[in-house]
Amino acid sequence: MAEDLAVADVEAYTGGRMLASDAETQRALDAALARVRRFCGWHVSPARTETLTVDCPWSSLLILPTMKIRSITSITVDGNAVDLTTVRTSADAPGCLETVNFQPWGGYRTDSGFGRVAVALSHGFSAAEAADFRQAVLELIDSTSLQKGTGGSGPLVEKKVDDVTYRWSGVVDRFPGSIAKNPLNESLLYQFRLLPFA
Repeated sequence: MAEDLAVADVEAYTGGRMLASDAETQRALDAALARVRRFCGWHVSPARTETLTVDCPWSSLLILPTMKIRSITSITVDGNAVDLTTVRTSADAPGCLETVNFQPWGGYRTDSGFGRVAVALSHGFSAAEAADFRQAVLELIDSTSLQKGTGGSGPLVEKKVDDVTYRWSGVVDRFPGSIAKNPLNESLLYQFRLLPFA
């Protein structure tokens, strides 16, 4: 199994209705991944190496936009390296780091600020760990492709031939500029979603 979803996965999931060789399949995959990742608040899968820049908190806790830290390469505050032996990750709160001496990340309780902490790390779930995430993306692509050109949202639940009656289970876009609710399987995705807190 490839770590990231590919057009071949879409073709297999749709039983060949959407072909891997069709440019529309790649566009649908890219759009679905972008939508699902935006809903979750982070990339989720596959594991990737990158540097996350976050605000410097007024406490010893640092919250990163991830639910699966694999390894941390470096942490800097205003370009100054943090000794990684003085940092621990939470066993219960994914993405939460703490200084072992309970000192604020900026050095002083009043020394906080936006975008001052850079964390170089590897994070994200493997394909096997994110099977539900992959399933939700493929379901979204499949459902959305079946609605193309219908003006409806959700699966078609009624169809009348004479006097034409169509009815979808989702919300239909009735007003110009409004957004119809598309079939996003949120129940599968909530386990991967970052929740905002203050």
